[in-house]
Amino acid sequence: MKDGIEQKIKKYHRYGERYKKRWNNTVQRLDRNANKRMGLAGVFLLSGTLQAFFPQQRGLTLVFVLSIIGFLILLRTHERLKKFEGIYRIYHDLYEKDKKRLEGKWREFPEKGEEFIDEDHRYSRDLDIFGQGSVFQWLNHTVSLTGKRQLAEFFLHPLETKEAVELRQGSLKELGDKNTWARKYLAIGNLHKDFRRKGKNEESEKLVKWIKETKAGEHGTFYTLMRTLLPIGTLLSIIAGVLLKGPISFFLIVPFLQFLYFSKGFPGRGKVLGLVKEYQNSLKGFEKQLIAMEKMNFSSAELKKLHKNLHEGEIIPSNAFHDLEKIASRVMNRQNLFFLPINYLLLWDHHCLYQLDNWKRKTGEHIEEWLEQIGKMEALISLSMIYRDYDEWTVPEVLVEKKEVKAAKIGHPLITRGRVDNDVHLTRATPILLITGSNMSGKSTLLRTVGLNLLFMQMGLKVAATEFEAPIFNLYTCMRISDNLEKSISSFYGEILRVKTIIEATKKSEDVFFLLDEIFKGTNSKDRHLGAKILIHQLYNEGAMGLVSTHDLELVTLEDDSGAGVKNYHFQETYYNEEIHFDYRLKEGHATTSNALVLMKMAGVDLDKGKEFIEGGERC
Repeated sequence: MKDGIEQKIKKYHRYGERYKKRWNNTVQRLDRNANKRMGLAGVFLLSGTLQAFFPQQRGLTLVFVLSIIGFLILLRTHERLKKFEGIYRIYHDLYEKDKKRLEGKWREFPEKGEEFIDEDHRYSRDLDIFGQGSVFQWLNHTVSLTGKRQLAEFFLHPLETKEAVELRQGSLKELGDKNTWARKYLAIGNLHKDFRRKGKNEESEKLVKWIKETKAGEHGTFYTLMRTLLPIGTLLSIIAGVLLKGPISFFLIVPFLQFLYFSKGFPGRGKVLGLVKEYQNSLKGFEKQLIAMEKMNFSSAELKKLHKNLHEGEIIPSNAFHDLEKIASRVMNRQNLFFLPINYLLLWDHHCLYQLDNWKRKTGEHIEEWLEQIGKMEALISLSMIYRDYDEWTVPEVLVEKKEVKAAKIGHPLITRGRVDNDVHLTRATPILLITGSNMSGKSTLLRTVGLNLLFMQMGLKVAATEFEAPIFNLYTCMRISDNLEKSISSFYGEILRVKTIIEATKKSEDVFFLLDEIFKGTNSKDRHLGAKILIHQLYNEGAMGLVSTHDLELVTLEDDSGAGVKNYHFQETYYNEEIHFDYRLKEGHATTSNALVLMKMAGVDLDKGKEFIEGGERC
């Protein structure tokens, strides 16, 4: 049986607390482990010191050896516990995030997608796609920057055909059903996200640039001979110097040449090889995410294609990252000061640089594609949360021949509790709804409700309704236009530019769905009424569909003027106990009440004295 929202909240809380308990227990074990290591280190130092003064005491030797063994065992245990501590913490955080989202506390999530805000986009700002309190903030579970960008692309450029929407629906439903695997995939990314998310958007670009950078000189014949022959020559010289008689300076010629070769560029090599350490953890995460995708069997067409892309080339992506891990392990040896003589004797740095450069040459052209696939999976998992958690929502039907928008009990997706749903129906004969009502009654929310659910449909998502069917539209909004001081554009002129975009789209025979909120509010009432009527008639004649909200009751005559092509609906408020109450229920017909004067009175405007002043002025 499908769980309701409250049951899911309780389930996620229960799972989160389970991992929190494991997390806390692991932290305590880490503390105990640290105390034991400190104790064994003391035993090691004490027994070693006593051994130096009493070499005949074999018991001290045994204690010395056992303390070293015990310390190494505890060190290995510490590494294992640290890994589990990270895993338990991440799983706790993921379940806690899911719980908060269902509870409506998602506005505290740090990732808001503010960098994707585009004032000129045809709907994203008006529908609160990015920024504080946005759809992105509510839904985003991506880890990598590529995943974040891919999710933004899904919102900004929805699918354009019924076939594409149905393919995406299949992918998201499958990922919703595979929620254990999906959560593990995100956990892997979060466990290795130290490089990916440092608050700098250029981090992924730095990684890609680093991988694509190669040094042709490392592959030249000269460098190959130096790497190979100098270590052999030095070792033979040392052996010959020990076994044969002769001037020592003769046997030091080759070692000295190797020293010069080794010393040249030593700081630069250290800087390059040091980047391997900086990027190692994130690259390890990419490897594990790729392994997870490679091993999973998918049934939906889009996910099968994504899976196939990982196996089409000559290089298996996870194997490539595993090879880099081996190189990184070799590079780590140079961090030990005692390894310096070996580094010199074997020209270890040069061999590591060659292997790293060779790895870059083989994988550099593929790295962006692999990162895009990793990010796309993260973005798809983010969207699939709707299929996993919102059982009461419906999978919409995409219409092709029929131009109609029919929604039963549709609500705003971001209002998780106390939401009021309404029925909305637009047909070819009645393509425009004119919504009137007083302030705060729900007009703008209704427009965003319809717009967001249309967008969700075209992204392959479930919608917040019990029934929903519509064709593919190009969505345009004109709702939240403000002055742009940087461009020296007033809010009214900004509206004009947005309206121009909508009109041009209709003239290109696009299937336009528009949302207009208090259109032309930046000008005088006479021009506003006339301009709004003409615009709505023009949009109607061009075959566009949409919703218009307004306070201007002068526009309600459009229903008769258009022969019911424009239909009136309204929201209504009630008053009791000197308070305004809204039911947010959409009703047929136009509004007959207004609360503007009541709100003014509540704000302290003395309307009675004002009336006397006006009437007195009129008598004068």
